Amino acid sequence: MHIVTSHQHDSKNHEKSEYFVQETADIIFLSSADTEISLLSKSINELDTYPSIRLANLLNLSETKSIDNYINKTLSKAKIVIVRILGGKSYWNYGIEKLIEHQMTKKCDVIFFPGDDKFDEQLYALSSIKGMKYKELWSYFIEGGAENASNLLKYISYLQFNSPKPASSKKISPVGIYWPKKNEISSVELEKNWNKSRKHVIAITFYSALLQSGQTEVIDSLIFELQKNYNCLPIYAKSFKDKKNAELTTYLLQEYSPISLINLTGFSLKEERLSNTTIFDSGERLVFQGVLSSMSEHEWSHSSKGMNDRDIIMAISLPEIDGRIITKTIAFKEKIKFDSITQTDLVEYHPNIFGIKYLCNLVKKWGDLINLSNNQKKIFISLANYPNKDSRIANGVGLDTPNSIINFVNRLKKEDYQIEEFPNNADKLMKQLIAGQTNNLNKNVTIDIQSLSLKDYKKFYKKLSKKVRNEVEARWGRIEDDPFVEHDILKLPIQIFGNIAIGIQPARGYNIDPKNTYHSPDLVPPHFYFGYYFWLKYIFRTNAIIQFGKHGNLEWLPGKSLSLSENCYPEAILQSTPLIYPFIVNDPGEGTQAKRRNAALIVDHLTPSLTNADTYGELIEIEILLDEYYEAYQTDQNRAKNIRDQIIELTQSNGLYADTMIEIEDDTETKLNKIDTYLCEIKELQIRDGLHIFGKSPKGNELNNLLLSIAKISRNNGLSENQPITQAIADDINLNFNSINCIKSAPYSGSKKNCLAQLSKSMWRTNSDTIERLELLSEKILKNDYEIPSNWKNTISVINSMNMDIKIRIKESGKNELNNILNLLESKFIKPGPSGAPTRGKVEVLPTGKNFYSIDMRALPTRTAWSIGALSADLLIKDFYKRKGYFPTHFGLSAWGTSNMRTGGDDISQALALIGAKPKWDNVSGRVNGFEIIPIGKLSRPRVDVTLRISGFFRDAFPNLINLFDQAVQEIIKLDESANDNPIRAAHRKDIEYFKDKKFSDTEVHRLASYRVFSSMPGSYGAGLQSLIDEGIWKTSDDLADNYINWGSYAYGIDNYGDQNKKIFTMKLERLEAVIQNQDNREHDILDSDDYYQFHGGMGSAVKKLSGRKPIYYHNDHSKPQDIKIRTLDEELSKIVRGRAVNPKWINSIMKHGYKGAFELLATLDYLYAYQATTGLVKDHHFDLLFESYIIDERVNNFIQKYNPDALSDMKKRFLDAIERKLWHPKRNDTLNFLKIEK
Repeated sequence: MHIVTSHQHDSKNHEKSEYFVQETADIIFLSSADTEISLLSKSINELDTYPSIRLANLLNLSETKSIDNYINKTLSKAKIVIVRILGGKSYWNYGIEKLIEHQMTKKCDVIFFPGDDKFDEQLYALSSIKGMKYKELWSYFIEGGAENASNLLKYISYLQFNSPKPASSKKISPVGIYWPKKNEISSVELEKNWNKSRKHVIAITFYSALLQSGQTEVIDSLIFELQKNYNCLPIYAKSFKDKKNAELTTYLLQEYSPISLINLTGFSLKEERLSNTTIFDSGERLVFQGVLSSMSEHEWSHSSKGMNDRDIIMAISLPEIDGRIITKTIAFKEKIKFDSITQTDLVEYHPNIFGIKYLCNLVKKWGDLINLSNNQKKIFISLANYPNKDSRIANGVGLDTPNSIINFVNRLKKEDYQIEEFPNNADKLMKQLIAGQTNNLNKNVTIDIQSLSLKDYKKFYKKLSKKVRNEVEARWGRIEDDPFVEHDILKLPIQIFGNIAIGIQPARGYNIDPKNTYHSPDLVPPHFYFGYYFWLKYIFRTNAIIQFGKHGNLEWLPGKSLSLSENCYPEAILQSTPLIYPFIVNDPGEGTQAKRRNAALIVDHLTPSLTNADTYGELIEIEILLDEYYEAYQTDQNRAKNIRDQIIELTQSNGLYADTMIEIEDDTETKLNKIDTYLCEIKELQIRDGLHIFGKSPKGNELNNLLLSIAKISRNNGLSENQPITQAIADDINLNFNSINCIKSAPYSGSKKNCLAQLSKSMWRTNSDTIERLELLSEKILKNDYEIPSNWKNTISVINSMNMDIKIRIKESGKNELNNILNLLESKFIKPGPSGAPTRGKVEVLPTGKNFYSIDMRALPTRTAWSIGALSADLLIKDFYKRKGYFPTHFGLSAWGTSNMRTGGDDISQALALIGAKPKWDNVSGRVNGFEIIPIGKLSRPRVDVTLRISGFFRDAFPNLINLFDQAVQEIIKLDESANDNPIRAAHRKDIEYFKDKKFSDTEVHRLASYRVFSSMPGSYGAGLQSLIDEGIWKTSDDLADNYINWGSYAYGIDNYGDQNKKIFTMKLERLEAVIQNQDNREHDILDSDDYYQFHGGMGSAVKKLSGRKPIYYHNDHSKPQDIKIRTLDEELSKIVRGRAVNPKWINSIMKHGYKGAFELLATLDYLYAYQATTGLVKDHHFDLLFESYIIDERVNNFIQKYNPDALSDMKKRFLDAIERKLWHPKRNDTLNFLKIEK
């Protein structure tokens, strides 16, 4: 068993931790609270005599080597060891186990106390002192304060050295009001310090430990800054979770009604995750999370992360659960002195003025929304635009953004916002926006536009830090050089409609100079970008920005990952402007990025409804022929042969034959079975049924389709009302049929119940036919078109849940979305809620309209995710073996932070399972506290060497998982196993031989050879292919491979954060036999996102360039955890092309959405093209199908021309480019005639 810690350390901290040691002493006190250590140090120094004692922070003992070293040297003569652990045993698991071992051999007392005031049965049981002595000792910690600290020391002396027993712990006020230089004051005294002319109150909440240790300078500084505009209500408490403390705090908040609250305590106040409110946000007030960092300012300023792992958990990920606005670090821990008596560094919080001013400005600007009437408020709506073309404005994943804005603005009009001459429909809105300035460099503007004089620009530009100005000018030159400057004005993509303005968010700059910037992951934005935000902040003076839809590019600009400085571009540009972000509920990762880097407040929205793809056109014809064939096969062999030949001929002519992955050696029956299976999978494929309009819940068929999509899958525990409705029906009618895990194309041999048989006239031959009938009956029941027999207990239970719970929540969603965006514009708190994919069983995300949060990183991967990932790994290896006839040795896996949040860690679980490691969970808290290496005998197959290419957000959000995987690899490298059984060890040895001659030390050589986790440059994001594809500046797939390698060659691990080494990255890539991407839900697909082709296609193109061979591209389907599918990318591409991209059902649904519908058609073609550019797996007939459906089909062509003519032009250019690059060889001889572009 190997144990890992829950903390990550950079190289310096790792080294410091490993060699931390103090001289031996009688008493050892370990705590993670520096305030506690400072207080005890002061108390010890005030005593005349005292036994030898050592104080140490547990952060110094976070690695196994440091723990072993400390116990062996410092504890060798200890008589008593006291440990205060915040977070339970799992937080310091290895240390606790080693201390118990030490206690058993050395016969010293070891006592474990929780770091808060909640009794921990597990820690108590592990302690050597029990009963009243334990309780008395703990009471000194609980009460706190200088007198109790002194008596605590005396009590320890009483226990160990027979000193007189001190007085019992003194009760200290658990909650109080603080004021500078006065400490605790009464409410009467508080009001005497207030300025009666100030209208509003701001509350501040913090731990009493700051007061007791004399570290209130940061509170004083915060009060000083806030008092410029508000009266302050500073409240301290030992814990705000304690019932009595909560009651007293609630009383004070009700008494003074603060309009917002600044919280400086860590963690979440919720006892239950799905609880909606806490005492802080009662009264609908916004809660701002200020960060008291455990880093020094020097460490922070030189850190690309901005926060250490401990602070991420305490000050960000857990407070997010309470719906708090994540702000900045307002204090850092600085060393005050070294205490020679206790041999410890004493540290205290020092205020960070930049962070304090930012926080107070943010509070004020949100507060302004309370002071202003609606007709005074100025709102700026920002629209994403990428690629930077007029055909792709108003990007919003799953969202009809233009119609959503119309719906939103109509509501604003009703709420008395001053709005003038706003277009009355989405078509007019988009035409007007496109007629103005856009991101198009060669734009012929036909209407009046907004602009910024160069004089004003330079005035605002001077407010930026010198470092930012220098970087911008080094890359882009002077403002006069910007291509959007004309006649001393900067033309801006903004239009005003009274107090509402709409802007098209500027491009990051890759479009301005693509050839010289595509290789730069840390590209700084151009002057045009700054000018856009200067205008909305200083000229328009907006009170709030609404970034409408997933997602903009501001949160992805260079800078620290968290706790940004004035030199970080998201901060330099946005500063303290309130940001509201309507965001699709199933994408927690990218929404969280905006919350953590831009202090955004999310208003999550529904996903589009899903529906079965069904069959159409020639697919129906083939399906009918297959039914006829199997019917004739029993009675008329000659007719069966003729039909069989027809099927083969038809499928060969339309390309479906190739899509079914038929092999040359397949016999006729196998070919027909593959065709039949393919059609079954197409029919059952879940596709989007149009787009969501923000503020509108689905109705009619769309509502029923969404309900059916949710009802068909297992929810929560999968039992009773949470079981799939198809299985409930099957059980109720005694079908003895597994509707989830059966082989769909296999012959159905069960009974054919009349209630199912009468639903369809088509042949009932396969399991898929059975499922189709079960779904048809489910649909009728959901529509209330079928009377359920009273003895169908399972079905009734599911339907009652759907009708009385899920349906109501869906119907509430639209109203909630609009209401809560309006509530935020009044500076009102909106309820937080979980995020995820509702059609993967995450029904707790409904209703939408909440400020979503993600997940507690300490619990990842979850046990459920491990079971899914391990199963997927097993199926993957079996599939590879079936294809190749031998076990795999090297896989590459792309892992994204968003997917990790949605699933609880499917991808990282799969990677661990492949290398032969398993997470270890704490049985009490459920948190991951280590891993175990699975013996090769138990594994029953060789290990697989896995190279992880993680997204930038994964890197920022889950350092614990990087460490977990990295440390597991380090242990596996040490195993005495053969090269066949352990290719990880074999590759490590081979790489060591290469680096031995490269002037590295032995330690450096070992580390280089052991890297397995790679990502983008610290502070940057993406895979680097988008600008190459969008701007057409690539020649061969090797160009794409080169940029993938350039952007992703930064190594990460327990002792390293983002050192670039292209050689070691390419060595790993060159060996890959397969590249893997998992998809965890069907609410999107691979042809409506650029991330898939960039990561998956990019990795594959790099492997092909480096090794000269094309790897297997696996695209696994995890959308149904009970029915995981291992598929290749070419299989997935063909299914999405036929099942969604050219499916009349989808095209008709998208044509209801005007401009955005045409946008989606173009995006589908763009991503298909990008896959062909990176992988070469797209077949000619796939392009033919899109060409026929989008260009040749007169109805669709006319639709695109009417609503988004730029999209039609871009489609034609894309098809032409595919022909010119020989990516597509059209079937039609007259293709070019249809691709002429009208000017």
